[in-house]
Amino acid sequence: MRDFVRDLRYAARILLRSPVATSVAVLALALGIGVNAAALIGISSLILHPLPYPRLERIVTIWGTAPKVHSERTPLTAADFTDLRKAAHSFDKLAGYRTWDVNLTGAGNPEHVQAFQVSADFFSVLGSSAARGRTFASENELSHPRAVVVSQGFWKSHLAGSPAAVGASISLSGQAYTVIGVMPDQFDFPLGTEVWSTLILDRQEQQDRNTRNLMVLGLLKPRVPPSEARAELTAIGLRLGHQYPRADEGRTIVAVPLGELTDQVTNHFLLTLLGAAGFVLLLACANIGNLQLARAAQREKEMAVRVALGASRFRVTRQLVAESVLISVVAGGLGLVAASWNNDYAKSSIPEVAMRQVPGLRTMQVDSTVVVLTLVVSLLAGLLCSAPAIAQVVHRKMRADLNDVLRGRGGSSPARSRLRSVLTVFELAIALVLLVGAGLMVKTFDRLLYLNQGFDPTNVLTMKVSLPAAEYARATQLTAFYDRVLQGFATIHGVQAAGLSSPLGEGDGLSIEGRPELRPGEPRPEINAISGRYLEAMRIPLLKGRSISAGDRADSPYVAVISATMARYYWPHANPLGRKIRLSAQSPWLTIVGVCGDVIEDWFSGLPSPAAYLSYAQFPNSSASLVLRTSGAPLQWAAPVRRQIGKVDKNLPVYELQTMQETIAQSRSGVQAAAHAMTTYAVIALLLAATGIYGVISYFVESRTHDIGVRMALGASRSQVVEMTLRQTARLVATGLVIGVPLAIVLTRIMSSALDNVLDLNPATFLLFAGVLTLCALLASYLPARRATRIDPVSALRND
Repeated sequence: MRDFVRDLRYAARILLRSPVATSVAVLALALGIGVNAAALIGISSLILHPLPYPRLERIVTIWGTAPKVHSERTPLTAADFTDLRKAAHSFDKLAGYRTWDVNLTGAGNPEHVQAFQVSADFFSVLGSSAARGRTFASENELSHPRAVVVSQGFWKSHLAGSPAAVGASISLSGQAYTVIGVMPDQFDFPLGTEVWSTLILDRQEQQDRNTRNLMVLGLLKPRVPPSEARAELTAIGLRLGHQYPRADEGRTIVAVPLGELTDQVTNHFLLTLLGAAGFVLLLACANIGNLQLARAAQREKEMAVRVALGASRFRVTRQLVAESVLISVVAGGLGLVAASWNNDYAKSSIPEVAMRQVPGLRTMQVDSTVVVLTLVVSLLAGLLCSAPAIAQVVHRKMRADLNDVLRGRGGSSPARSRLRSVLTVFELAIALVLLVGAGLMVKTFDRLLYLNQGFDPTNVLTMKVSLPAAEYARATQLTAFYDRVLQGFATIHGVQAAGLSSPLGEGDGLSIEGRPELRPGEPRPEINAISGRYLEAMRIPLLKGRSISAGDRADSPYVAVISATMARYYWPHANPLGRKIRLSAQSPWLTIVGVCGDVIEDWFSGLPSPAAYLSYAQFPNSSASLVLRTSGAPLQWAAPVRRQIGKVDKNLPVYELQTMQETIAQSRSGVQAAAHAMTTYAVIALLLAATGIYGVISYFVESRTHDIGVRMALGASRSQVVEMTLRQTARLVATGLVIGVPLAIVLTRIMSSALDNVLDLNPATFLLFAGVLTLCALLASYLPARRATRIDPVSALRND
């Protein structure tokens, strides 16, 4: 170790003698290590440590399955939860939680709050306690029947971060609740939750086997393997299916580790970017390896003398390794700093909706895992950078060649020239892979950005409202509110059409009059309750019949409009108008009165899903999205819209008010970020490859100075010398393309498979970027070729 430290000191002196070359090497390698550190930040935060809870390996989420619709994760009923508490013995604790639509009122403008009702064991299952105050002590919180625990962010933004907030009262949907605790900043489950209240299940709910709105967490007992818990849950699910066939037949209960609930698409994107970042690092290492070869050629006399004086090849090799490691460690530090800056910038541009959907995104930062992994990557990069020069040291017999080296005949070794060419060919192949990958990512993002989803998002303003159950307990109250709001919107100048849409879930229990029960796997429609002008506001075309109208009320016949995909599947050769469907055993029969165009909800696949649209007056819901088609830029109507809703209910907040185009852009922000990252990697790769070409052609010109001088003395023109130089470039580029194209095809197919085949594999992309790489390589070789034409034949022959 002492000798290696001495080697590092000597390496520092050697590197400082040529500050320009050393700076170029450090910066090039810092780029490669920096992009890897940036990818590692995402890997550490979003894949390795997305959920910062102790005993994470023992925490599972418990779901029901719906085989008839091929759904493996559906919420449970309150009755299921009650049965599990009695019958499941593999768990120390079970906790239930469900969404709670609630608004913060009584302090300035009303505001929607993301809230959940949770059972008493919720926080203890997750191994978390309050930073201030306490969490729920008992199931019913008998001492505080209206108690809430708030997040750190809510405490700071709404309670001024005051210690006196614990015990204070806040108004939620017009009712007073006592704050009994504040959670620590790192606690964020479910993502984005600001307020937790008590989950109180009355006797009627505990017997409800139809309302599936309860998520369940379980903490495994210390010595119970997950397989045993899964077997027990399966047995309980089968027993409930036999005991309650009407509600649970065919359903099972499954357990999924909490750590596996991270977004798989995001994980695949991150792993793809890490692979691309690894290619950038390999390219940088090849570039620095070429530079180290050149430095070794310049220092060949020094090394030959050292070997002649008794230094072993291991000693010389260790010196080369020390120089490369020193460069790589300094580059690693710079790369880590750059990655940290990039992370701060990236987080500032991430939409809030993504923060609420992707675990670990909010806390993404440089942690100890990233630092250690970056150090390992830096050391490995240093070893890779020194490998070409070491190979030359091992290959050449320096004792035997000492006289030749001292006479200056050792610098243009054919073996060294071949090795530099091999490294450059490798750079070109890797650069092509990154260019093609970036091109495919960008093309895919453009395709998704301009995908026709079946409606027109331009000039559409969208917002959400959630009506509190305490004030809107009856269906007539819900309907009356929406009626007044829509009538008010119609009076606003510049509003061309206004409508509402309220999701009612998936029609798992779809039945068609006159037909047998649907087979498992047959498509079930997404159900939305809409107003009469919703299709007009969204410009979803009506293909047959009529739309939902103002006359479709609770006291009139129940009707439905279905999408074209649903019509084609269930009535491929018949007219669906007038047919009757039922969405569950409890719902009434609905008469199909219209067929509308398809809406593509899953823009990732680009495939339409079947849909059914009902009347909001016949199926009122407390939560709804309001949409307005305007005659100009939609945000101009934000203030009038808020005022109109305030006239109907001054305590009701409007949230997520934005243009439809902003909503779509936010949903695709992850693909956009990946496309930008891949583009950055490709630009870096192109620069590194061009630098490598420049270095090799410069070396080619230098090593053939005598040959060029002879040619020019015998009458060769400058264009012939340039042609000879560019021919060398063309050979390298052609070899790089021959290797790079098949490699790019293989790796892009792997990328596409990992990303659910979202990439648009197009041969034109390969041809385009092969041409771009060839052009850049030829441009990079222009300066050395031009320098070759200025060689003085007499000087070249005299120097030889």
